[in-house]
Amino acid sequence: MESLVPPEIKKWSDPSKRHKCVNHMTIFLRMLELRLPYMRGRSDRIANGCEIFGKRMSFGGTKMFSLLVAAKFHDIGMTAVPDRVLYRNGALSEEEIMLMNEHPHMGGFLISKAYPDFPEAAEGIWYHHEKPNGKGIYRLTGSEIPKIASIISLVGAVESMAQGRPHRPAMPLKDIYSEVNQNVDRQFSRSIVAIFSSISEEVYEAVGPEAKSKEISPFDVYELNTCGSCAPHCGD
Repeated sequence: MESLVPPEIKKWSDPSKRHKCVNHMTIFLRMLELRLPYMRGRSDRIANGCEIFGKRMSFGGTKMFSLLVAAKFHDIGMTAVPDRVLYRNGALSEEEIMLMNEHPHMGGFLISKAYPDFPEAAEGIWYHHEKPNGKGIYRLTGSEIPKIASIISLVGAVESMAQGRPHRPAMPLKDIYSEVNQNVDRQFSRSIVAIFSSISEEVYEAVGPEAKSKEISPFDVYELNTCGSCAPHCGD
């Protein structure tokens, strides 16, 4: 197995180094969860849902690793958003929208520094609010949006609908499925929605109200998904 591990991941073979990095990033997440109670467990639920997509799409090697890093830490940039914006009950002002829209940039920047050998992880965070119709933060359209970002976008929305929020109740799977399909090519990638159609129950179970608590580590999942029969970059 050692020979199959890409060089950029071999750098992390020292458990003390890799867990130190993960722990530092996780501290940021826990700080965010203290500020926003509805965020508690959200990053792990979304990572678990994204893992299901990654397996169905035959991601392996660095692709799976990058997906899980991006999924787990996609909202880490929210730690830089002021409380007055996070706790706003009504509509945000233009200035507050700009501040909120900074969180993908800040999160992607942090991950690009923490995991410099995995640019797809940072891209997944930078672009997870992009929409196929070009109405996202960076105005990317269609195939310009990285697949990892599109997966996180969909799983994040499903998690939000399944868990509910202070201003709206949780939705059952059939309503979520309908909402997702109504927004194909507008909010969600058509190809990612097609895959969701075949794994919707699994994803809902991973992110919904009955989701089992499972803190995911990209390193552990990488090791589980590296086998002697596939190339280190399979799924790229």
